Amino acid sequence: MAVAKLVALGPTPTILRKFKVDGTTYNPLDGKIHDWPTGRMDANLQMIAKIAAVCNDAGVTHAEQKYVAHGMPTEAALKVLVEKMGLPEGSLGAESSESELLRCCQKWNEFESRVATLEFDRDRKSMGVIVNSRSQKKSLLVKGAVENVLERSTKVQLLDGTVVPLDASSRNSIVKALNEMSTSALRCLGFAYKDELADFESYDGDDHPAHRLLLDPSNYSSIESNLVFVGLVGLRDPPREEVFDAIEDCRAAGIRVMVITGDNQNTAEAICHEIGVFGDGEDTKPRSITGREFMCLPDQKAYLRQSGGLLFSRAEPKHKQEIVRLLKEDGEVVAMTGDGVNDAPALKLADIGIAMGISGTEVAKEASDMVLADDNFSTLLLLYMISSNIGEVASIFLTAALGIPEGLIPVQLLWVNLVTDGPPATALGFNPPDKDIMKKPPRRSDDSLISAWILFRYLVIGCMLVWQLSAYSLFAGTRVISFENDPCDYFHSGKVKAMTLSLSVLVAIEMFNSLNALSEDGSLLSMPPWVNPWLLVAMSVSFGLHFLILYVPFLAQVFGIVPLSLNEWLLVLAVALPVILLDEILKLVGRWTSRSQVTKRREKPKTE
Repeated sequence: MAVAKLVALGPTPTILRKFKVDGTTYNPLDGKIHDWPTGRMDANLQMIAKIAAVCNDAGVTHAEQKYVAHGMPTEAALKVLVEKMGLPEGSLGAESSESELLRCCQKWNEFESRVATLEFDRDRKSMGVIVNSRSQKKSLLVKGAVENVLERSTKVQLLDGTVVPLDASSRNSIVKALNEMSTSALRCLGFAYKDELADFESYDGDDHPAHRLLLDPSNYSSIESNLVFVGLVGLRDPPREEVFDAIEDCRAAGIRVMVITGDNQNTAEAICHEIGVFGDGEDTKPRSITGREFMCLPDQKAYLRQSGGLLFSRAEPKHKQEIVRLLKEDGEVVAMTGDGVNDAPALKLADIGIAMGISGTEVAKEASDMVLADDNFSTLLLLYMISSNIGEVASIFLTAALGIPEGLIPVQLLWVNLVTDGPPATALGFNPPDKDIMKKPPRRSDDSLISAWILFRYLVIGCMLVWQLSAYSLFAGTRVISFENDPCDYFHSGKVKAMTLSLSVLVAIEMFNSLNALSEDGSLLSMPPWVNPWLLVAMSVSFGLHFLILYVPFLAQVFGIVPLSLNEWLLVLAVALPVILLDEILKLVGRWTSRSQVTKRREKPKTE
């Protein structure tokens, strides 16, 4: 963030001086102020520099070949501006006791020592400090939203330091300059001061009787009244490069973006045009409103139901909380970002509260919860676990119900669950998101996790597994082994071979079924197995363990199975692989149905 324009008062209340400021970094030597007066600064410019330097809690340091802001970026940008403005009068040639990086700000803080602070709050939208000036007289320095500071001002300071009443014409000139800067996407701050501080004239700390006034923030507005307005600045707060694309992705996914900001309405509208919340040339009047105006609407929910982006400017924390509450009441799933202490209630209320990691306060972080891709994760695990277990349970139930000898003994069933449901299910938790996840319409809050189509897919895959296992339980042994000499051998070596084949088919089908779970409805051609290398490792481990019990004689005897030949393995694979083809067909049908529903949903408003 950097100051781009400085507006100061001129020789008369209606004449304003405008200075363009170069530089886009926190380096004080980056750029200059155009048309800056040579020699010493006049009284009005000195007052602006004093307020920007002293009514400020930020800092700038130089480390690792870059300049870094500490504290609020807005305040850091103001300190950089003060350095470009130059040293205060009476300090030329004086040695600085601190780093030369912010020597001008340091000098101002030596001349004007702070004795009390009126912290910023979102109600009055300003910050004030009470200082001891060089003349040993107390004064109040204030900076904040231009409209709010101007509203509490009754006078203006001219170029030579003269103070005159703030009349309608001078107020209009200041408002006009504010509108010019805010429509250019500049965030504007106003500066003012006050010398008449009767209650604080002898203020010396916590023991002073006036200190009780500072303990209650509700008194700050009255303290910051009858101010002398001195000027304003416009700061450039460039949006990140990825914001525009992110908003486009949200729009493609059916997610509505609402901007709730404390900024001036014109500034906020200009930024929304820049980042794509509003289209080029789009009329913003139906979609842009202040927080107070929104609270006065007779039907707030109808306003929120508008399609497309919405903007709420000059919003207070209670406005944000009310917007979240109304959206949730209307059945929407609300994700909200915030960074301040006052944002905590709304962050807690939202379905997904998202705090800023770097600039966010600890209170905001604790009130937030980031939920990422939970639907994708839970649905894929369900698809794998339920479809596989349907086959296992149903095959055992059918053999018992029909009086058929069991296809698998208990120790084999336990082995299947440990080998197939363990490593692959764990590895599926590392699945990347679907490539088209931001093109799918969001689910409503009352949608079931398992849709009718997903349940149908579970049943189809499960039934296929039942059919395969039942076939092998009944016929596999006789197909693979000939019992011409003694048909009763089927119930000895033949049954063991059938169990082995059934167990191997079950393991193979569930391994291949885990590949189906890479994506809820994406093809393996778009989401190939190697997008999740952990799943490939898990499958290798599962197959390796299964080979271990097959070909280690002691373990084979424990599990009641026998080794399989190459031809028998080819038969197992021939039976198991179709589970992938079957689910690919089901996914294709699902994608086609989903696209048709989205198309109908988008065309419906046009016909109404």
